[in-house]
Amino acid sequence: SWVDEERRNDISMLIQSLPALKKKLQLDEAGVWSSFIVSEECESDFPPPILERISFFQQVLVIQALRPDRLVSAIETFLQRALGIKELSPPALDLGSILEESQTKEPILMILSAGSDPSQELRSLAQQKRQALHEVAMGQGQADTALEKLRESMKHGQWLCLKNLHLMTYLVPQIMQEV
Repeated sequence: SWVDEERRNDISMLIQSLPALKKKLQLDEAGVWSSFIVSEECESDFPPPILERISFFQQVLVIQALRPDRLVSAIETFLQRALGIKELSPPALDLGSILEESQTKEPILMILSAGSDPSQELRSLAQQKRQALHEVAMGQGQADTALEKLRESMKHGQWLCLKNLHLMTYLVPQIMQEV
């Protein structure tokens, strides 16, 4: 058989789980699978007669069984097709575009993932737009400072960045009343 010894158990489990898939896959015909099995990007090199008979998700299952080294790429390809998108990674945050879409009296809330910090980009944008920028790292004892900077920023048309606001969520209603 053309299936590697180490992959036989996985393909056997796939066929047992989805018996209707066996006929569609033509696993008895090594020639059908010859380019797929050696392809560097097998998820893009499925045998044409098989491709017409199985779904995108079934393709992922076949790759999991026959070529687990390409599973991550196969899942990415599946998601792109299923979701109708070109890239899975979101575009980089563009504060300039966000600023253009915003209104002067509406706050901009950024919820960031661990390790991301747009502070430098924000400072650069403030400098480019000739805007004064106040930054307050929220935490113990910063409530009064934050409210004072908020009032000052509103009075003079300046920008305010409240960092780590999640540490003081009780202050949000008061901030919203100020705004």
